[in-house]
Order: sequence, then structure tokens, then C-alpha cells
Amino acid sequence: MILGETGPEYQVLVVDDEPVNRYAVAACLKVAGVSVKTAKDGAEALRLLDTGDNPGVVLLDVMMPGLDGYAVCRELRRRRTGLELPVLMLTCRNRVEDVVEGFAAGANDYVTKPFSREELVARVDTQLRLGEAHRVLEENVRLRREVALRGKTEQELRLRQLRLSRMLDAIDEAVFAINASREVGFCNNAFETLLGRSAQETLGQPLSTLLRDPDAPASRAVLAGMERLAAGEPAGDLPPVELRGTGGQAVPCIVTATALELEEEPLVLLSLRSAVAGAEGGGTALPAAMLHRLESNRRRIQRLEERLLTLEDEGGAKQTVLDDLRTVDALLESIGGGLNGAGERPDARHLAVRAMNAALECWSAATGLAKGDLALQSGLWNAYMERDGYLRTQTLDKYLAEDTLPQRPNWRRIISTVEYVLALCPPDLPCRPELQGALDLLKHQD
Repeated sequence: MILGETGPEYQVLVVDDEPVNRYAVAACLKVAGVSVKTAKDGAEALRLLDTGDNPGVVLLDVMMPGLDGYAVCRELRRRRTGLELPVLMLTCRNRVEDVVEGFAAGANDYVTKPFSREELVARVDTQLRLGEAHRVLEENVRLRREVALRGKTEQELRLRQLRLSRMLDAIDEAVFAINASREVGFCNNAFETLLGRSAQETLGQPLSTLLRDPDAPASRAVLAGMERLAAGEPAGDLPPVELRGTGGQAVPCIVTATALELEEEPLVLLSLRSAVAGAEGGGTALPAAMLHRLESNRRRIQRLEERLLTLEDEGGAKQTVLDDLRTVDALLESIGGGLNGAGERPDARHLAVRAMNAALECWSAATGLAKGDLALQSGLWNAYMERDGYLRTQTLDKYLAEDTLPQRPNWRRIISTVEYVLALCPPDLPCRPELQGALDLLKHQD
């Protein structure tokens, strides 16, 4: 769309110190339907670009007082490439050395005075078309990258769900989790055995598909309890409910729900027991033995972590397994902590948030990059592309405020982030001392 000459978007910026020449060039282009803005010298042209003007082409006279056309063109090339902002030189010189000097300064093409209107319009139109083609190509490349990143993110999430499901097989109780989209995030082997459903066919399915009759009063009560947990309220007493087993058969279960905050997203963990076995044992609360088994499993996982840290990494495989182990460890700790009402001390939570915000400040000051780049380049935080093209860092974002900080922060990841940023910070960076002090406190806390 052709915009008016008073706005920042137009097609050609004409730069010439002679008013008659500016008028003549602008008139030729306007007759051809090209939107034009003019500048009386190179300094004004650079000022327009610095304040937000975005022309498609700059038509630049060579012979001007002060900054000549070559100097202005060199300055433009320090800011934008020839593909981003084409420059046509207007010159009355036709010597080979003058043309070479113009191209050396970064010009895309030149027009010799006196010029014909047809030649001027044709050369300008060519550069406008090339610029538009470049923008379309850049947009296509960006979209392909987004699609590739989104596909990679979805694949990694699926693989992570399957790995977590397998790693939680050590828990005897049937366990599965519902994510913020009310879909099954993971389940363990005991769950598969109880319902006769494999993890592959269960992961990603809505909770309602597990209920034999979603409209039954007991099913509605369970769904309402999930909503209360998601809103930060107690689930309340959940009645026994019939789940859908193999071939659609009813599997009566006692359901216990716990709200969890893993780093990736908030979850609702559901533990299932046969309603028949539950009636024989009496009561609907989690058995005390489960807490013992949870802590036992946590100790086993921590020993695996310690052993794995002594091994050599091959292609990042060790780090992947470590991340999974730590996620399961956090899950089990959250389950036990939720049942016992345990939590982090307020001063510790304040320190975690302070350290992460200081790390982001130093990262931006040292690199000029955003938090999404920190997540991707460090490999410490998940980052994924949304449909709107925005790079999301949902996990990292939770660590920037106390009200969103997970109940059990990952102290190792916080410390690793601070150390990663400090390694990139120049010694004289003003914010570095604060970040170093936060690291010392973190290590004492850890």
C-alpha cells in the first residue's frame, strides 16, 4: 500500500541540495504513482531514518555540500545492507572511476543526469521490486524457522512425556497427570495396567476421555475438583469414579488429586486405586506407605544423578537424562511436600527471584540479547515458538516473580544460569557485583 509523504512509510526518499532537482525528481516519480519524501541534504536524510522513517529506496545526489552522496551512502551502509535499503546515486559524472566509487560506497545502482523520466522510474521500480522480494524471502525464512522450531518443541515434549512415564514406573500406585489444557501429560506403568491403556494412546488425550461417563455425577465432581485445584483451591473430597478401561469396561477407582508445580507447567497429579481394594483397606486418603515409597524413590533418583555426573557426556545424552531425573525428583518432592504442607522459606524464594532478575539484567547488558536468547543459548530453560511467532520462555518467566515461582525451585538451574551469565559478563559491567553476590548467597543456600 502506498502511504502519504508525511508518514514514516513511503517508497522513495529523494536527497538533493538543489530544490529544483528535488522537485523534478519527485514530480517524475509521483506521476508514476510512487510515494516520495524529500530531504535537502545528507544530514536531514540520516536524521529522518534515525527517527523511524522506512523508505523502500533512497535516491541520493552525489554532489552536495557537507556530506556528499558517497559519505552519506557509506553511513547508510553502516546501518542497513543493500538488500534492506537500496540506494540509487544521482550523478552528473559518467566517468568509470566515479561509478566505481559509488558502488564501493554501497550504492545499488546509479542514474546519470540529465535523465529521462522513463529511465528514472524503471531503475527505481527495479530496486523497489528487489527490496520487496527480499522482504518476502526473509518472511518465508522466518516462517520456516518457526515451523521447524514448533515441530521440534512438540516432538521433544512428546518424547519427554514418554520418558517421564517410564521413569515413574517405580511408583506402585497408578499415577497420571493433567496439564493446563486438561490433557494427560504423563502416566506410569501401574496406570497402564489398571486401565489397560498404553501411554502412547493416552498421552495428550483429554481427561474426559478417561471417564466412562463424563456426564455422571461422580465424573462431574472429579472434573470440578480439577478446576478448583487449577484455581489454587483445595479439590475437596472426590467420590469414587468409573474410568474407561479396555474395551470401554468400567474400572471403579478412588481418586486422590494433588496440585503440582513442575517447572514446565502447573499440573494436577491424580493417584488411582481400585475402589474395591480401597473399600477393603478403609479410607480414601493416600496410604502412609506411599510417602515412604516416594522418599525412597527420591533417594534412588538422587543417587543416579550423582553417579551420572561422574560419567562422560556423549552428544548431550547425559544432560538429557539428568534433566529427566531432576524433573522426576522435583515431581516426587512436590507430591510429598504437597501432602505434608512443606514449602520454601520466604527469604529463599526472594533470593531465587532476585538472582534470576539480576542474571537477566546482566545478560541484556553484556550481550544486547533478550531472555529467549538466554534460554536457547544456555540450554538451561525451555523455549518454544507460539503460533504468533513469539518465542515463549514460560518456565524461565515463572522464576522472575515470587508469586509465580514454583513451590520447589530448581536451585541447580538457577545457579547454573547465574554462572553462565557471569562467564559472559565483562569485569567492569556495573551490574556484575550484584549478580556475583547473589551467586555467593545461592551457593550457601544450596
